[in-house]
Amino acid sequence: MGYPLYLGVDAGGTKTHAVLVDADGEMIAEATAGPGNPLSAGEGVARRSLEGAVREALRFGRPAAAHLGFAGAGRRRDLERIEALVRSLGLPCPFTVSDDAKIAFYAVAGPPGAILVCGTGSIAVAYAPDGASCRAGGHGYLLGDEGSGYWIGREAVRAALRAADGRGGPTRLVEKVPELLGFASLDEVVSAVYEGGMGRSGLAGLAKHVLEIEDSAAHRIVSDAADELALSVRAAVESARIEGDPTPLVLSGGLLNGENALRRAVEARLGRDFEVLASNPVPAIGAARIARFSA
Repeated sequence: MGYPLYLGVDAGGTKTHAVLVDADGEMIAEATAGPGNPLSAGEGVARRSLEGAVREALRFGRPAAAHLGFAGAGRRRDLERIEALVRSLGLPCPFTVSDDAKIAFYAVAGPPGAILVCGTGSIAVAYAPDGASCRAGGHGYLLGDEGSGYWIGREAVRAALRAADGRGGPTRLVEKVPELLGFASLDEVVSAVYEGGMGRSGLAGLAKHVLEIEDSAAHRIVSDAADELALSVRAAVESARIEGDPTPLVLSGGLLNGENALRRAVEARLGRDFEVLASNPVPAIGAARIARFSA
């Protein structure tokens, strides 16, 4: 077993994953806990999850450096809040913090290249040869996250409502949307959205079903989502001024893992300008790699 050791943490909205690797990148230990992102789970819940996962991983050794990834850490105010929380954990080594897109990218590749993340939210980030990052999208469900799971779910509900009102053509979504969400009618869906009975994850969970529905309205939503995601990737790469073809691309997030209509559509729009390196990376491994590079 090589030394020193490095700690990587993926602090997600539903799960915290911590890994300890040696100097050769081999995993020595891993641990999981509940939600670790204070921006979505609250500081108290996040602290307990982070403490539990880190404590379990560090039973196997003391790291020389650590890196932790959090969704939302790309925004300055949120980054400062997250860094303060991590500092209060009393880690036994220097640490750095980044957004979750960066750790997913470094789990597979290094700069130059890009990553497209599409789950409940969406974001594209490109990394220049010197490691500098340029992002497109990722502005949250109210102002952005185009093409994301939430966006697809919301558009499906909107298409169903338009059809039910007579403002749009007929679509199976009128029946499928309430059925898939566990409601008796579209009226109940609307009430659940506005009264807080269904959060972002509820609408986002509808997306995977929309990808499989054989219906012109559903196909249009998937096509529009792919347009938005591909546009974000190209915008980020252009801003990073990455030269040469094809550009390495990592796909991450629940809606881009495995074969489905959305992934096929995104790849078709990006064409030969991009080379998909991998999907479904293990972000905590990327965080540990960054810790190694920064030590």
